[in-house]
Amino acid sequence: MLNEKLITGLNDSKGQLVLGDKFYVSNNLELVEVDLNTNKIINKYTDEDVEFLNDVNADANVYVYISNL
Repeated sequence: MLNEKLITGLNDSKGQLVLGDKFYVSNNLELVEVDLNTNKIINKYTDEDVEFLNDVNADANVYVYISNL
């Protein structure tokens, strides 16, 4: 491990996905999008129906999917 604190500000990360220069991680009630060039959080996505986010994946069209509960 080269950098043990690559990204700060996460509290309960589970599923992870690297897609191009973006890193996506499920963080309890939100999907966090990180720019790997800067290691900065650039977006957080959530919804009122989210109960507990888990795994993150993408399809051939580069759509990101995340499991909820």
